[in-house]
Amino acid sequence: FAVIHFAGAGHFRTDLFLPGQYTREDVLRCAETFLGGNTDYETPLREALRLMAQDGFEQADMFFVTDGACALPDAFTGELKKEQAARGFQITGVLLDAGSGGFAFSLQDFCRKIYRTSQLSRDGIAERLVVSRAA
Repeated sequence: FAVIHFAGAGHFRTDLFLPGQYTREDVLRCAETFLGGNTDYETPLREALRLMAQDGFEQADMFFVTDGACALPDAFTGELKKEQAARGFQITGVLLDAGSGGFAFSLQDFCRKIYRTSQLSRDGIAERLVVSRAA
């Protein structure tokens, strides 16, 4: 799997976790990554589409974790929907809105399902994600 950390436009980092090719330190470095403020959805989604064109990621689905403080340009939303239809992948959103109203509307245009942390415990979200993927 891959983790695409993102912040403002053009500011991202991709961590790849290929079988047998990563260490505990790689996992810890990924978990500790914070790129700073601002939010741009297009940059990480373009990176995910690039990865899906590579061997091993062509049948990948996405989990998109965000506070929701962003919106996609209409032109890119259309492009993303075409890619979803052609490749058959799904995007599940996890909205980090505990303690705030959150911006679910920013995920509605491209996520199949949205889980809100304000409505579920961490364990509840993890359980629902696993059950929905296993079904």
